[in-house]
Amino acid sequence: MGLYYDSGARKWVVNPEKTDYNTYYAPLPEYEEYQIKTQDRCASRDVWGNCTAEDRYETKRRDLPGNAAINREKRQETKDNANLNAKNQRLNNAYNFTVQVANSTQGGDYTSRRQQLRNATADLDTATKQDIENQFKTFYRTEKLQTWNTSLGAKPLYGDFDPTYYKQTYPQVTEGWRNAVANDDIDITERYGENGYYLQHYTSQGKPAGFRGNAPEGTTAAARYVEAKPTDKDLQAVRDVQLGVNTATQTERLLNVPEIAAEWEKAKTDDPYWLKLAKDNYLDVNKPDEFVTLFRISDRPEDKQVSLNYNINAGYGITQLEDVLNEAVGEKAAVDVKKFGALAQDVLKETISEMQQAKAKEEMLGLLGGLGGFTEIMNINNELSNAILGDTGVGGLLSFTSAGKAEESLEKNLQNITGVRNNTTYNWQQWFDSELKKRYEQDLELGYTTAEATENVKIESQFARNFIDQYLIPRFNTARSMDEFVEYIDIRQEEQNPFQTQDMLNAVSLVADLRAKQYLDQIKSTDPRYFNSSFYFNPSGDKARESQYADQARVVAQDWEAAKKGDPYWARQAYRFGIDLNDKDAFARIHFQVKGQGRGYDGADDILNAGKVRDQIYNNILPALKEEALRQGSVFGQFVTPEEFADEMLRGLDPDDKSTWQEVLQRYGLTDFKGTVDELKQYVVETLRTGSAQKIREEIKYLNEKRQRPTQQVLGLTYIERPEDYKNEMATPQTELYKTFQSAGYQGTEDEFYNNFFPDLDRSEQTILTKAGSDKALQSYGLDLSDPFASLGTIESFFDEETTGGKEEGGDTSASFFRLGLDDEDEETDYKSKTGTQILGEFTSMFKGL
Repeated sequence: MGLYYDSGARKWVVNPEKTDYNTYYAPLPEYEEYQIKTQDRCASRDVWGNCTAEDRYETKRRDLPGNAAINREKRQETKDNANLNAKNQRLNNAYNFTVQVANSTQGGDYTSRRQQLRNATADLDTATKQDIENQFKTFYRTEKLQTWNTSLGAKPLYGDFDPTYYKQTYPQVTEGWRNAVANDDIDITERYGENGYYLQHYTSQGKPAGFRGNAPEGTTAAARYVEAKPTDKDLQAVRDVQLGVNTATQTERLLNVPEIAAEWEKAKTDDPYWLKLAKDNYLDVNKPDEFVTLFRISDRPEDKQVSLNYNINAGYGITQLEDVLNEAVGEKAAVDVKKFGALAQDVLKETISEMQQAKAKEEMLGLLGGLGGFTEIMNINNELSNAILGDTGVGGLLSFTSAGKAEESLEKNLQNITGVRNNTTYNWQQWFDSELKKRYEQDLELGYTTAEATENVKIESQFARNFIDQYLIPRFNTARSMDEFVEYIDIRQEEQNPFQTQDMLNAVSLVADLRAKQYLDQIKSTDPRYFNSSFYFNPSGDKARESQYADQARVVAQDWEAAKKGDPYWARQAYRFGIDLNDKDAFARIHFQVKGQGRGYDGADDILNAGKVRDQIYNNILPALKEEALRQGSVFGQFVTPEEFADEMLRGLDPDDKSTWQEVLQRYGLTDFKGTVDELKQYVVETLRTGSAQKIREEIKYLNEKRQRPTQQVLGLTYIERPEDYKNEMATPQTELYKTFQSAGYQGTEDEFYNNFFPDLDRSEQTILTKAGSDKALQSYGLDLSDPFASLGTIESFFDEETTGGKEEGGDTSASFFRLGLDDEDEETDYKSKTGTQILGEFTSMFKGL
């Protein structure tokens, strides 16, 4: 190509194309004519022999192929030359026009000038057009294109321009770049480059339009901020320092406090202050626990200044919970508990000793009763009673109407006449009133034994009398046997409970332990806490950091006000993080990012800290401890009977609406219970009673059902006889047959009725018949229950006149519920006639499943 831009010389080099190629050619003949003789003149002759004809000729034509080929070649050559001259002329014109366009190009007009060239060279071949464009591009790039200085680009309000962010964020700008690349617009692609293009666009258009020049930063500090759940180690540390309770080691730990240890040494060397304080409070300075009590109740300013809340891990001091526990129960509680323990141990010793002596007398009487000749003497009252009733002829009638009460009364009166009593009776109430109570109505010094040692404890008379009134009497009055009374007292420290024995310190300590455990369990189940803008603006909840929290609240509030008023620093930070400064939450997060975290500001409420634990102790646990101490009333604690507990537990329940029971049943783990309210109460009572208490009450209940008076003769020597235990009430009939006789005047129990009058009747079948609903079913089988004699007559017809049967070989001999080792060889027999079996079998077949 004759056009070339010399970039080194910065000039155009034009070599015009040749346009004078020969376009003329004289063609050669492409054929020639020739003659051939068609007649010879001698073809005719005259006579003389002369040729008489004429020569005749015919013109012929013949091609000259060589000339034709030359002519074709020459014609094509001239045509091609003409075309070439025309083409070259166009090229020369294009060259000239390109130079003209280049000379008129100003810069920044590359694509428009290129379009001019394209229009002017539209009839040129593609390669030539491309060559011309390339030469023009070289010219333009060399002389007209100016690379943009990126330093002229605008800077974002904070940070550097990020072309990648700009490209990804504003697709319309990216589309402009793609179009420039596709159009080969070097005024854009080579002047700016891709990143420069984005910066130039941000500078000239984006920033004025509010486009961001870089990505907003995340508030990573706030996002990562977390108040994690306390670990087991954290919770144990809280127990050790604040929420632990160990009353057994308090004295030792307090005496390890240097100031208290020093004062104890003074007290043991007869310091007048401590000796007087000890005398006024009936305490002994030589005993560690009593001196610790003295120190805690001392009103001297120097003693008050000694902090008791030392770190327990160092081996001295007490926890905050132990401190409020002592406040709730009183500073002398530990000493009073020891006095209480000494009294309880002494009562137990005295009671067991008295029971052993009474048992020895009972065993001696039993030994004598087994000797020959003594049996008749010991049973004389019974024999006289039987003889009198038999001789008078009223024994049978009295047996029917009084159910054995007449025989019992007569035998008891005969004891007064003969002076012979075949059982030992012991008046435990009299012993309690005249001996046990009087023992504790004076100043005492008693031994007190623990697992570690034994020591003597001085007890003033008033304390001992309170022990009698508040501890002994309620338990003795509740007990129905001396065994039960002993069980109320004989309790190990770790097994104390309000149904037997529980001192105030133990009861309140349990509440403290329970409340502390509940609090720590609640803390343990608390979810992690994350950055909270409301808390950040107004932190609270840690008394140890109140001043820092106040400073944090002040600074954050001031900075926010400044930001909202246009403070340049906060404007830059707002741009940096991409927030609206009027958004309180967003401002809190960027403030923590750029300022708060460096100053140690809190972004969320602590789940657990010393201040929160202290608040929990004093605001929630201490009131509960004081309430429990008030409920206990004294160091001797509160004695709760199972009946009282059951009444309180079931108070407010609607017997007819079991939905109201669910909360109570779930609370005590009785969700499977299906009975009535009365049955639930009885179940709770029986569950809470001790073994002896439950057993003696069942025995008393059984005797009352048999209408027999509970006595030591029946229930054993340890039974405490009380008139109120005997309830002379008719038993509730279990069968319709017994009910009929009872209504006619029969006074005996149902057992006696069937054993004495109907030994051959199957009582279980009578029970089934009764459950059927009414006596109509009985009457439908011929039973007349209008009166006892009609009933007897009807039932008698069910049996054969001659019944067969006897004692079954090897039959079980089952003692009654309360047999006391007597050798009773009587065996109950079960005789049933074939007729009775048949009839009763028909009855039972009717009531399967009842």
